Amino acid sequence: MRTSGKPGAACPSRTRSRPSPWAPRNALLLGRAAGEPDEPCLVIQADVWADPDYLRAVAAHPAENLLSAHRHECGRRHDERLDLDGDRVVRSFGGSGPYVECGVWKMGPALVDFMMSRKADEYRALISVQAAIEAGLEVKALEREEWIHLGGAEPDLRSNLAALYRRALLREGL
Repeated sequence: MRTSGKPGAACPSRTRSRPSPWAPRNALLLGRAAGEPDEPCLVIQADVWADPDYLRAVAAHPAENLLSAHRHECGRRHDERLDLDGDRVVRSFGGSGPYVECGVWKMGPALVDFMMSRKADEYRALISVQAAIEAGLEVKALEREEWIHLGGAEPDLRSNLAALYRRALLREGL
């Protein structure tokens, strides 16, 4: 175990490597197996916080395939930048619009099957979603007001954890 050497950093961290390049693929397959075979599955990235009301909105949304979107304009490069046409995703990876995809997905059986069939090496979900869009599958976006990326470096990990803490206090009425 190691800790950050920055002053005031009280959070220990552990460096771990991904156990397998197939981890995202396995997570999708497990998520899909947990539900009905003809229904979409909801995928939440492990390092992303999402308000329960937003998760309910994603689950209830009529779209079969859905990506979360947050308006985020900055000087940093974001591969997860989206291009949208209204609420339709035109580009899910490497876009140039003001929105970024922020880790909450609703994926129908056709999209999951497409994604599982196209790769034999490291699995990259948003690149596979882009290939599905180019093959004619429709993917929608649902905007999020807030994006807290616990694994992200923007603005920084400490600020992201503080935002989550404030959010939890608000939710509890404290």
